[in-house]
Amino acid sequence: MNDEWKEYFGDRVYYQTNAGIMLIKHKDSTSPSPIECPVCDFLMRDLRDFMSYDKYECCQDCAYKWAEPYRKKWQNGWRPDAVEIEEFIQSIMCQPTMMVR
Repeated sequence: MNDEWKEYFGDRVYYQTNAGIMLIKHKDSTSPSPIECPVCDFLMRDLRDFMSYDKYECCQDCAYKWAEPYRKKWQNGWRPDAVEIEEFIQSIMCQPTMMVR
């Protein structure tokens, strides 16, 4: 992976991965958001996922499923176990593609 960020436009910089994916961020961004949700490992898909990450450190789907309903526990560090996460992933994977964002 190319470790050097290059000028893009405005106050943004970019870098391109070996897979050809272009990552763009603000120049002064100090805490980058991950590409994958740290809970379910799905790719972060859109602004809603990144907004959920800023608030709960997970994607929007995980925020709806666990972070919001169990807000106090979540804020104290609780996370679902591997079995719950796998069941959640399987339920998402069984949805028709038109239902998955």
